[in-house]
Amino acid sequence: TVIEHAPWYHVYAVAAGRAHEQGHTAVIADGQLYTFGYGCYGALGHCATDHVYRPQKVNASWSTVSAVAAGGLHTLVIADGALYAFGNNQDGQLGTGCTDDEVCPRKVGPVPWTKLVTAVAAGMLHSAVISNGKLYTFGNGQDGQLGHGDAESQYAPKLVDGPWTTVTAVAAGDYHTIMIADEQVYTWGLGQYGQLGHGDTRNQLRPRAVASVPWSLPTHIAGGAVHTAVIADERLYTFGNGPYGALGHGAAQHVLVPTRVSEDKWKSVNAIATGGRHTAVIVDVPQQV
Repeated sequence: TVIEHAPWYHVYAVAAGRAHEQGHTAVIADGQLYTFGYGCYGALGHCATDHVYRPQKVNASWSTVSAVAAGGLHTLVIADGALYAFGNNQDGQLGTGCTDDEVCPRKVGPVPWTKLVTAVAAGMLHSAVISNGKLYTFGNGQDGQLGHGDAESQYAPKLVDGPWTTVTAVAAGDYHTIMIADEQVYTWGLGQYGQLGHGDTRNQLRPRAVASVPWSLPTHIAGGAVHTAVIADERLYTFGNGPYGALGHGAAQHVLVPTRVSEDKWKSVNAIATGGRHTAVIVDVPQQV
């Protein structure tokens, strides 16, 4: 349904929260942030906890918003190259060094990076940030989703160490994390349904490269609640929880390794998004002669 009388002209990006039946939505349009939906804990950033039923501009001290990620009941924003956060903070997922909720956008600091923030991802109760090709995570770590080698929570951003040189993309499932580094896909955290793609259902406490992959160059990643999707070589691969059809393989079984989604009508896959139990793609199709 088209949002009638929307307060913007050009929409740049959209993010949808993860909390079941308590969702919130964030829209970047004309360089500004608009939110609506479930407002508890301050997830909408309007300095209140009321629900909002139409898009409402988030008033903050920034000039231009470039990226947004919506978690369970928290929101992360990149604005003017800095990280802002608001909403639920029960496990430190706002990165503010404490567990106090924030109902207004708060600039995260002090931070362990010196360059601009270029990407953000939000899980149910954890967060991830890329700055200068390095990955930092914080929040709930109970399943290893922070990648620090333990199951501890972190209340402030902490560098994720590993053998890679440059991290170029990050995504989050509910309790697992995915990244592209040096043209390889790494996954860690909850592995209960095979969503890590390692051929088993074990949790991983540190980033582990997905081995024996059927692709050469991954370009996009996305994390559903308990499934994962990768675009590589302009093709779509999925793995993890299958009973709701989120993997697109025509069956309801779990898939433990990356498996190509076969669709003869697709010429190339260009973009991907995942919900809790569904997947959506933008594709090119061959022109009809």
